[in-house]
Amino acid sequence: MDEQLLRVVIPALIGVAGSAFGGCIGVAGTLIGVWIGYWAQREAEKDRRRFADLEQARRFQYLTSSAGPALMTLPEELAKADLRGANLAGAQLGDADLRETNLSGADLKDALLAGANLERANLQWADLMGADLLSANLRGADLRRASLEGADLQMACLAESHLERADLRSANLQHADLKDAHLRGAILDASTLMPDAWQDMVASKPEDTAEQ
Repeated sequence: MDEQLLRVVIPALIGVAGSAFGGCIGVAGTLIGVWIGYWAQREAEKDRRRFADLEQARRFQYLTSSAGPALMTLPEELAKADLRGANLAGAQLGDADLRETNLSGADLKDALLAGANLERANLQWADLMGADLLSANLRGADLRRASLEGADLQMACLAESHLERADLRSANLQHADLKDAHLRGAILDASTLMPDAWQDMVASKPEDTAEQ
């Protein structure tokens, strides 16, 4: 009697276990599918925002280059925008609000950025050769490996900025605020004009001394 019972019960239990396992697999597959769909939607939204930011920047560059100084204020919504690799060479961006904007790898050669607010902006690898950054706010900005050759940084605020490996040859940093700036490995030459307090800063923080 026991053997007969086992012959009936055991297959039944196996069947129930198999059904339960299959159900778990199905639920897990559904959850994975939902997560993949959410991730893809989120990435697509990031791409749409980036393309919108770049399109707005291109439109702004066209307007400023054709209309001149009358349209020098960048739309406020471009603060914190994603403008990686954007072509803004020669753009008129004086007094623009570019706080926390991602401009890594952007082409800003000869751009007018006098008085612009670039606080905590990402400018890694950006090309700022010959750019006008007179009195610009670059506090806490990331300028690692940026090209600032020949740039005008007079009276700019570079406090707490990261200038490691930045190219500062022929740049003018007279009267710039370099308090707590990180300059390890920054490239200078004989024509780089540094603030009067530069030697005092080097003496107090030799670990941040730039290369000459």
